[in-house]
Amino acid sequence: MPRFFAHAGALLATLRREPIFCVYNSSKNFSRIWRVDDRHRSTRGEGGRIIRQARAGWVVPPEDPRALADAVLAASRLARPELDAMGNRGEAWFREHFEREKLLTRLETFLREATRR
Repeated sequence: MPRFFAHAGALLATLRREPIFCVYNSSKNFSRIWRVDDRHRSTRGEGGRIIRQARAGWVVPPEDPRALADAVLAASRLARPELDAMGNRGEAWFREHFEREKLLTRLETFLREATRR
């Protein structure tokens, strides 16, 4: 899939208004999100928080087509360097917080500390 995502200029990820999507995000979803130049996401909760924190895209409420259309129009008005910067911020955030080796190291540290108690 990364080969296909490399050709994408944007990723649209829409989620239904379900409680599970407020707290759960697939690691596969994150790896997809950070491999495109700009992203539009219709979500709330954890996924939206991450995209806002990374300043890596637009977040709109789920099941709100007007807000989604407005976000797509806003993205279409940005110059390529601004979209590239957004993509770079998303990728940097992903590498800092979700890269596999970093997650495994944090988990290993947590488990060592937990077993010392």
